[in-house]
Amino acid sequence: MKLIEMKLFEYQTHFKHPVITPKVKLDYRKSLFVSSKDE
Repeated sequence: MKLIEMKLFEYQTHFKHPVITPKVKLDYRKSLFVSSKDE
């Protein structure tokens, strides 16, 4: 599992259900961008 997927999973399990707010989406996209740059 990729780091961002783990983070999202932790986030979802922490709140017991998926909560995707605009800010989370933005952070998720940023993290995806950063992780894709690292690869």
